[in-house]
Amino acid sequence: MTQLTELAELKAAVADALGSLLDKIDWERREPDPWERAHLVTAISLLFRGAYSLAALQAMNAATAPERRSPEAQLSDVSPYGLEVLRQALAEANAEPLREWPHLGPIIFTPPPEGLGHSLNGFRRPKINAPKEPGASVKEIGSI
Repeated sequence: MTQLTELAELKAAVADALGSLLDKIDWERREPDPWERAHLVTAISLLFRGAYSLAALQAMNAATAPERRSPEAQLSDVSPYGLEVLRQALAEANAEPLREWPHLGPIIFTPPPEGLGHSLNGFRRPKINAPKEPGASVKEIGSI
């Protein structure tokens, strides 16, 4: 088995695990709690970066049962990212070409068009290492 084949299988397995967790949360008719949301955002960000092993660890963290979570965890505030936004971001990350090497620099997501709020409808592919233009409104997600 080649390295690229292994990476493709790992990426697919992580995307499937994240999709299953999102399906479970949806089946429970709720939004992700802060713990799940923080780890889901990080895992999806790592998929975009091509850091598939790290994404797998974050997916496992996201699925941690509440009673096994650290009460002292310092979680990122990613409250605007609800279930549908995470689902769309996962689909976009999964559609990205396979990366042979991870990119651990900033990944900047352009905002949705005016009037769409936090929805990723009209989501644009991330610009890697894109400079911030004066007056531009961009949001960096999942910095490591």
